[in-house]
Amino acid sequence: MPEYTVHFESAAGTSVKVEANSPDEAMELAWDGLPGGVCAQCSGWGNPPGIDMSGDWEPIEVVDADGNTVWSEKADAD
Repeated sequence: MPEYTVHFESAAGTSVKVEANSPDEAMELAWDGLPGGVCAQCSGWGNPPGIDMSGDWEPIEVVDADGNTVWSEKADAD
């Protein structure tokens, strides 16, 4: 029987908690906390294929300690 490889894509997301004086400063500081890749299991190490992290990280939202959105990519686009 023929073999096929089916590729799937999905957006990945993460959150980085920082202490900052403003939402702008928080976005600047958070860059240093971003993961550079995925764990061994997700990367497919030992059992390919895995998840390919391609593309660049982009901030989409800043939330304060009380859970309030203080900056949003959607609001910034309006």
